Amino acid sequence: MNITKEPIGNLNEILKINLQPEDYKSKVDESVRKARKTVNMPGFRPGNVPESLVRKMYGKSILVDELNKIVSESLDTYIKDNKLDLLGHPLPYLKNNSKNNFDSPGDFEFQFEVGLSPEVNLKLPPDKTFPYYEIEIEEKQIQEQAISIRKQHGDYVNPEVSDKNSILHCEITEMDINDQPVEGGIKVTNTILVEKIQEEKSQEQFTGRKIGEVLMVDLVSTITDESELTYILNVPKEKLSEIKNRFEIKINRITNVISAELNQEFFDKAYGKDVVHNEQEFFDRIKSKFEKTYRDHSERKLAHDIQDELLHATKIDLPDSFLKRWLVENNENPVTAEDIEKEYRIYSREMKWKLIENEIAKQNNFKASDDEIRSYAQQFIINQLFKYGRYDFKEDAIHEMINKWLAKEENIRSAMHQVISGKVAAHLVAIAKRDLKKVNFEKFRDILHEHSHHH
Repeated sequence: MNITKEPIGNLNEILKINLQPEDYKSKVDESVRKARKTVNMPGFRPGNVPESLVRKMYGKSILVDELNKIVSESLDTYIKDNKLDLLGHPLPYLKNNSKNNFDSPGDFEFQFEVGLSPEVNLKLPPDKTFPYYEIEIEEKQIQEQAISIRKQHGDYVNPEVSDKNSILHCEITEMDINDQPVEGGIKVTNTILVEKIQEEKSQEQFTGRKIGEVLMVDLVSTITDESELTYILNVPKEKLSEIKNRFEIKINRITNVISAELNQEFFDKAYGKDVVHNEQEFFDRIKSKFEKTYRDHSERKLAHDIQDELLHATKIDLPDSFLKRWLVENNENPVTAEDIEKEYRIYSREMKWKLIENEIAKQNNFKASDDEIRSYAQQFIINQLFKYGRYDFKEDAIHEMINKWLAKEENIRSAMHQVISGKVAAHLVAIAKRDLKKVNFEKFRDILHEHSHHH
């Protein structure tokens, strides 16, 4: 057996594998003998079918199987032994006008196209100075958060008459001009939070109302916040423009929340026993949570800016035409070459960033320990549960889920990648030169928004 390689373009090579009969003959013979034991043919006792007949019937498919095995093993070995750093996997070479004849087997040649990883020459830390946004926490945010936590742990009462802090449990029906329910129209049972209605005038329609009362309301103009309206009516945003406006609202129940008092019982309920002892500590607790969240936001933005700069400053070539073909053939969902062409800019950016990340990880010897992988998995699973609105999980149920998740090879790989990715980002954020800018959260959001539009 003989493997040779020849370049066909930048970072693009062909590997040719030549096989002679002595490379495959004994393996094929052995498989034919094995097959003979199990083949069933009319007129022969099991295991007694003549070898020549087995060859005639199954010889070609056995040959193809064995050749495939030999080729893929020798390809892997060759890539390992020659330390070839590949992007994607080898693909059968398309221009291969092969002389392979499976009907009268002799010498075979198989050709594969590979894409090679480019060299990455990085300059760290990056030359630039980056804006670092320190987000200020406003007193009113702390107060609002305090109210919200006190409500979460408050008591519910059911008054007879609504006020502007009430939650109304209603049956909501879309009506036509004759005040009849619209056929096939909206009919939902849902809650309306009076305080979420922005206009004072509109709010008044819902206050001073009794249980069992029926109101006719022009909901679309009353509730100006679109996401609130889509939630109440349980329709997608696109549908809002088609809605006729008039709704019959029947109030079935009124609930008010009485906020928890700021006392030890509440602090223990909200934070665990003896963690918070007084108002000052309660507000400090809220503030430090904001600080951590905002610091995460700021560092993520800084990491992103550094990423942009490194991608811009580091010259990296990719074997583009090979990668495009590889993407078409290896996509989970069927895609066309045109689809890939459209997305390729995003994909090649990701690919280049992975190469830069690997280089930084290698230089700093960043690894992912088992513990780090496990705690990544735990965080990932808890976030999934939160997404589905589940907050009441048991310790051992989580362990079970983690073990199940980590039983899959690709999940371990993805966790490793995420852990190392995090280390690279933290390293870059630590070494980059910063220019400190103080902003409030609104301003920070605008900056993020502008940034995403430039991309």
